[in-house]
This record gives sequence, C-alpha cells and structure tokens, in this order.
Amino acid sequence: MTILKLQLAICLTLFYLFGSTSFSYKPIDYTGTYKTRFDSKNQTLPQGVIKVKMLGQNRCVLSLIMQNGQPLLRSGSFFDTLILKNNIAEFRNAEIDSTCKIALRFNSKGISVKQFSKLGAYQCDFASGVNADGFYFRVSSKAPDFKTPY
Repeated sequence: MTILKLQLAICLTLFYLFGSTSFSYKPIDYTGTYKTRFDSKNQTLPQGVIKVKMLGQNRCVLSLIMQNGQPLLRSGSFFDTLILKNNIAEFRNAEIDSTCKIALRFNSKGISVKQFSKLGAYQCDFASGVNADGFYFRVSSKAPDFKTPY
C-alpha cells in the first residue's frame, strides 16, 4: 500500500510540474501587413498587400488588394471577417462568383494564397487577368490601418 501511495504522489507531482505547462497552447497573432515581393525596376510583376487584424484566436478582419503589373494595372480586392481553422482562412464571394474560393494559409513567415474559380477572366470579381495566388511576406506586425489600401 505504501508503494502505491508513493507512486501516486510521484505521478501527481510530475503532472503538476510538467503536465500543465508543457502542452499549453499559445495562439499565434497574425496581426500585421503582408506584401508580395516587389521589384521597383520591373513593375510588370504583379503586386499585392494583405492586412490582418486578429479578433481573438480564430477570427480576423482581412483585406487583400492585388494588381497585375503594367501596362494595364488591373486590380482586385476584398475586405471581410474570416474564420481561421488550422491556420487556414477561406474567402468566398458567392454573390458574384459562386465558384470563387480564396484559401489563405498562415505561417510564421507570411501567408500563402491560392485562388480557385471556374470562371474565366473575371474570377472572384477581380479584374480580367488578376489573380491573388502567391506568397505574401510579413512586413509588419503592427495593427494595420484599413483606411489606406497600402
């Protein structure tokens, strides 16, 4: 009986010391501004900006602005509150394009974006030839100002 009590005391002590802190979950704060790589010498490349403000652990306000390069400079954008699940948020624009889905996968370096649509030129209500696909690097972790697009 004494050995059983000793084993129980050891188990409880170990759980108290390690169990309550070693598996604690700390949500990642993705608040900030993210941009695609932009080469000022080659302005024909597409460029985009994503601004994120976290609202708790699994919701965020997000704006995305994307434009293709010169000479046409067409753009596409959206602003919405999205739910994050397993570091992924999805935007859908069912009113304009029922097949539109923009998947945003967050990680510590930035956001990987993949746009899906069965429409041709005007996917997700973006201008012709504009697509949000790509990797957006985190350039600031400050809460963004949504009044200015860039």
